[in-house]
Amino acid sequence: MLIIYFLSPGQPRGQSAVSLLSRSTSFISPRHVSKDLVPLAPSYNPRYADIKWATRLFNPSFIDEKIEAIDEGPQSSSPDPLPPQWKAYTHPEGKPYYHDKARNLATYANMRDSTMSDQVENAFQKLSATKVTLAPHHELVIEISEDGWCHYFADHKKLSIFWARKVEAPELDMEVFNSKVQRGLWLQKEYWYHLHNFPFHNDLPKGSVSELTAALLYGGVDRASSQSTMFPFTDEQKETYLSALSAFRTHDALEGEEELYKGHQNSTIARIWSSLGEARFLGQHGYDTARIDRNQRLGVMAMRDSRVLRCLQILSRVLLFNTPDAHHLHLQRVWLGQIVLSEHWQKFVEDLLTEWNTSTLLATVLLAADVSFWSVGDLHFGAGLSIWISAVFALGSVVTALLQIMRHLQWAQASALRVANHLSKFESRSLKLFPLAIIYATPNYLLIWSVIWFGVGMVAFAVQTFWESKVGKAAIILMAIMRTWPFLLTLYLP
Repeated sequence: MLIIYFLSPGQPRGQSAVSLLSRSTSFISPRHVSKDLVPLAPSYNPRYADIKWATRLFNPSFIDEKIEAIDEGPQSSSPDPLPPQWKAYTHPEGKPYYHDKARNLATYANMRDSTMSDQVENAFQKLSATKVTLAPHHELVIEISEDGWCHYFADHKKLSIFWARKVEAPELDMEVFNSKVQRGLWLQKEYWYHLHNFPFHNDLPKGSVSELTAALLYGGVDRASSQSTMFPFTDEQKETYLSALSAFRTHDALEGEEELYKGHQNSTIARIWSSLGEARFLGQHGYDTARIDRNQRLGVMAMRDSRVLRCLQILSRVLLFNTPDAHHLHLQRVWLGQIVLSEHWQKFVEDLLTEWNTSTLLATVLLAADVSFWSVGDLHFGAGLSIWISAVFALGSVVTALLQIMRHLQWAQASALRVANHLSKFESRSLKLFPLAIIYATPNYLLIWSVIWFGVGMVAFAVQTFWESKVGKAAIILMAIMRTWPFLLTLYLP
C-alpha cells in the first residue's frame, strides 16, 4: 500500500489515479496489439488490469465456458502445457507469472495460449535486434497491452531498471525528474516493485533484510520522538512489517517447500521495500539534498504572499474573524513541497470532522434559542430582525457543517494520490490554498456571526426593556463592554 504521493510542479493538474493507470494497463484483442516497443515501469505492470479484459485477452474460453455438472470419478483440471523452457509460478496474491530461465525472461502474459506466447516471442526478437548489451544479472520483462509490447530490464547488481531505448519522463507518467538524484531513487524504487511482482525465481539483494529491519526500527523511534518525521509508516504498519521480517528470519522452510517459502518471503520484503523506496524517492534519501524533516522545503524557495492573498487575508480577519487562517496553516503543512503523507491528512480530516460536529451542535442550540426569543410577544423591530438574522446564520452553519461532514467522511481514508489531486485542483500561485481554507472554516464563521447577531438582539431587547432605568442603562453598557473586548482579543491575538 502506498501511503505517500508526490506531485511534481509540472505534472498535469487533477489527473486521477485511474487515468494514470489505464493508459499503461488496459487490454484489447491480441490482433490489435501494436508492435511498438513501449517502456514500462514495474509499478504499472498490467497484472492489475481489469479481470474482464485480462480473461478475454489471456484465455477467451474462460469467460464463455459453462460447466453445469460434474462427471463421476476423479476430476482433472490440469492447465494447458507451457512452451519449452518456460515455468509457471503463482504470485502470493494469486496471479500466475511465467519465467524462461535460459533467457531470463519473465511475463504475466499467458504463455499457455499460443497467440499470447507468439506476441511475447515476437517482442523478444525485436528487443534482441536492439543495441542493448545484456549481462547475466540482467532480467527482461515483457508485457502485452494495447499500447504495444511493453518491456523493461532489471539490473540485479545496481538494483535499478532500464530500457532498450532512450525514454522520456512523460512516458513513465513523470513530467520531469528534478535531478539525477531523483531519477536514480525512482529507478531503485521501481526495481523493488519488480522483485515484488516476480519473487520466486529471483534472490533478494545481499543485506537487504538487515537494512530494512534497521530502517523500520529507527523510523519507529524517529516517529515517537518527532512530530515532523519523514518516516512513512504508522506504528501499526511498522509493527506488522517487523513481525513479518522476524517470522521469516526465525522460521525455516519445510523440506520440499523451499521454493514456495522463498517466493512469499521475497515478495513480502520487496513490497515493504517498494513502499519505503517511495518515501526515499520523495525525500532524496542518501544525498546532500535529503529532506529529513516534513517542514523542510525541497528545491523550492519560500515565496512571499501575493498582494491578492494579503488583501483576502485582511478581509478574512475582519469579516470571517480570522477563522480560515488556522486551516490554511494546516493545509500548507500537509501539502508542503507538494508531498502528502496520508497519515497526516487523515489526522487533519479527523480534526475537521470533530470541529464541524461541534459547530453543528452549538449552532443547533443557538437556533433553538433564536426560536425561543421569537416566542416573546412584544419584540421591537430591531430586536426581532437581529434574532432572525442570527437564526439564518445558525441554520447556515448547521447546513454547511453537515454537508462538509457527509463529503469528508470518505476523505478520511482517501489515498495519498487522491488527496494530492484534490489539493492541486484548489491550489493557485496567487492564493495558494486559502480559498479551500475559507470553505473549511465556513461553519465556524457563520456560527460566530450568529452569536454576534444573537447578542445584538439581546442588547436590543435589553434596551427596549431596561433603558429607561439608570441602573438598567449602566448594566447594559457594562455588559456590552465586558462581552465585546474578550471576544475581540480571542479572535485576533496571535
